[in-house]
Amino acid sequence: MFGLYLHVPYCLAKCHYCDFNSRAPLDGESFDPYVRALCADVAGQVSRPVDTLFVGGGTPSILSGSQMTRIMASVQRHFDVVPGAEVTMEANPGTVDQAKLDECRAAGINRLSIGVQARQDHLLRRLGRQHDWPQCEAAVRQARAAGFEQVSLDLMYGLPGQTVADWDESLQACLGLVPDHLSTYSLIVEEHTTFGALAAQGRLSLPAEEEEEAMAAITQARCEAAGLTAYEVSNWARGEAVCRHNLLYWNNDEYLGLGAGAVSYVDGWRWTRVRRPETYIQRVLGGHDLFESGERVSDWVSWQETVSLGLRRFDGLDLAGLERHHELPVGCLQATWRAEFAAEEEAGLVIFDTDRMRLSWEGMRLASHFMVRMMAYCPLSEQPVGPAGRQPTLAGPAPKQDKGVVTGNLVGSSKEVGSDGT
Repeated sequence: MFGLYLHVPYCLAKCHYCDFNSRAPLDGESFDPYVRALCADVAGQVSRPVDTLFVGGGTPSILSGSQMTRIMASVQRHFDVVPGAEVTMEANPGTVDQAKLDECRAAGINRLSIGVQARQDHLLRRLGRQHDWPQCEAAVRQARAAGFEQVSLDLMYGLPGQTVADWDESLQACLGLVPDHLSTYSLIVEEHTTFGALAAQGRLSLPAEEEEEAMAAITQARCEAAGLTAYEVSNWARGEAVCRHNLLYWNNDEYLGLGAGAVSYVDGWRWTRVRRPETYIQRVLGGHDLFESGERVSDWVSWQETVSLGLRRFDGLDLAGLERHHELPVGCLQATWRAEFAAEEEAGLVIFDTDRMRLSWEGMRLASHFMVRMMAYCPLSEQPVGPAGRQPTLAGPAPKQDKGVVTGNLVGSSKEVGSDGT
């Protein structure tokens, strides 16, 4: 599969947990120059078939319907968007109305991902969100009326001041809207955020670990009762409504990221475009290079990412595919890890199928433990060794740009998760 990611770096305001490449527009700033630059960036690429398209941010729904239509028209002119492709736009309640969503649907967007985060208005204000619960309900209603094939909702738990009862209320309220997809992320306090600054000052009070565990247990029970199935530790889908763009990241498939700060992964290289919107606009429209940083993804890093992301998925890690990719003897991984985790298999924490290894719900709580032990066996010749012969810290997955891309290896963690800029 091949995916296209388009980044819109603007929000009504910066959320207190967000470390994405996003900001509120400057006084009097128009979005038109950015839209022109993004369309020019699209036009400058070599066309290839696109299986998934994700417009993320920031808050893409801050743009007008006509601006989004221009972006989509540019993509359709310069890329081969295959029939049946998943085309997602992130949206925030309060930045959409019926007319805008009708335009976005007519432009070819067929999946809407709405950042709800909480049911309680006092928690939304604490997060720095710019909407309330009635606007969430209205956004879902309008998306259905516009004819979106799938509607996804995002929620966050482990928030400052959030109780287990608060989380249950938020979860039940969102499930009552009958989403096709639900992402449930636990808060990760990032250093360069408002919450990060408060935490450094000892002024951020978070739920205790046992409270977060109770929230996770409630999530499993409520979602399963509502007919949603977990396909990744933080993501639930109704029927076949999994996020195919998320799967593209988790499978280490290729993607091209366009827009300020967008990340690409093509032909074994991962690189980032310039982050500042003003610089991005100037460079694109001036015909200059957009590269800011990048790296060749080694077999060892690819190995780490494949293992860590595969264990977060409920269909597990494709051992046969990992062996083929790294030209390893058939069956060597299953034999090695089955012997390593014999006790855990007997306890029902890990499950070995013919060519796969996966964790049960109970095993997911020990995902970090499994990852560390699995890193001890890597038959790749270029495996690096850190100081004093110790293995380096487990590498995280691709740089964040979508709520589907997860940093860290704690079960249920959000960024971002997901979280997000929306």
